[in-house]
Amino acid sequence: MEHSSDVPISTDADATDSTQLSPELPTPAEGEASSETQPGSATSQATSDSTPQRGAGSVVVMFKAAGGAPILKQTKFKIQGGEKFIKAVDFLRKLLHRDSVFVYLNSAFSPAMDELISTLYEGYGLDGKLVVNYSITPAW
Repeated sequence: MEHSSDVPISTDADATDSTQLSPELPTPAEGEASSETQPGSATSQATSDSTPQRGAGSVVVMFKAAGGAPILKQTKFKIQGGEKFIKAVDFLRKLLHRDSVFVYLNSAFSPAMDELISTLYEGYGLDGKLVVNYSITPAW
């Protein structure tokens, strides 16, 4: 099953192990000035962060390989909390160049694909990140 949703990615130069998945408002790395010269930059709207909406904050998602799945070079990514879990799974499928992948939260269960990232983080986040284990074959 292949999804047609393209996930634009922008990598911050100073970020050691973090990538932004959200195309709407890329967040600069700490201490890095926002680049207003990039075409299509939404920096004028980025100042309205003082009024957070439910699920509007970024969540760090850490992908961990399980059961012989290929290990990613970069494991931590940021995604907007208001996005559904399927967006993170589709992104992982593209990274692995696979049509299917099995995903689990905290090595325990597979969440519903329409759950919000922020909801999953609030319930199952550990140490400031949402740990998503992945495998090419069923692992748990």
